[in-house]
Amino acid sequence: MQAPPILLVDFWDDGPLVEGCLAGGKLYVHINNDLRPCPLIDHPGAMAGLVEEYSAYPTHEGAESLFGEFIPHLREYARNVAQIYKKVWDEEYKWVYDWRHQKSKE
Repeated sequence: MQAPPILLVDFWDDGPLVEGCLAGGKLYVHINNDLRPCPLIDHPGAMAGLVEEYSAYPTHEGAESLFGEFIPHLREYARNVAQIYKKVWDEEYKWVYDWRHQKSKE
């Protein structure tokens, strides 16, 4: 019988093994998208859409800039990071993909 793998901490690059951000708390709020799960930084259009759909509003001064003046910069950042992280994911995290799919078949 093979011993199961032990995972001490999985948070770097958004915890690809636990499929989410540890900053989200217990049960992990974010869904992992190839090391780019954050709806604010990695997918700014997604969060902006949610804010509009649910009439969310900022709770402190300056927060509205995440959905206004910063959006073009965040979109550019997200595109650039996506190119870098895709290569990292394909080269260094393929084992995570394989591991997840193996676990889902058990």
